[in-house]
Amino acid sequence: MRAVALLWTFAASLALAAQTGGPAAKAAPPAAAQVPSGATKVDANTWTWRDAQGTEWTFRETPFGISRYRTEDANRPTPAPQKPDTTVTDLGSAWRFERQTPFGPQIWEKKKTAELNADERALVNPAPAPVPAQGK
Repeated sequence: MRAVALLWTFAASLALAAQTGGPAAKAAPPAAAQVPSGATKVDANTWTWRDAQGTEWTFRETPFGISRYRTEDANRPTPAPQKPDTTVTDLGSAWRFERQTPFGPQIWEKKKTAELNADERALVNPAPAPVPAQGK
């Protein structure tokens, strides 16, 4: 009985494939980026090129092929990561740190005799505000 069901399923799939024009044809892969002939070589794996609209492009050879991107996008400064707000409480013999996270408050304590990491030291001893220079 199982063999009949398996044979029937196989025949149905063949019939369906014949109706739709055979097995699904693979879509052609997108054309790989090519370095234009007028590009200026910057280093061994990098070229720059300006198109007819005046946009400057950078082409870089990677292990996965040629990568193309706008030069202005590469030179855009990235914003500095925002540190979460952390409050510090002096408990006498220890410091209590509290930071709000998406999962609720994160609370930890460190004894004043313990070694603080750089972030904790900056929170305990904040840097003084810069004094503006006085001109003549």
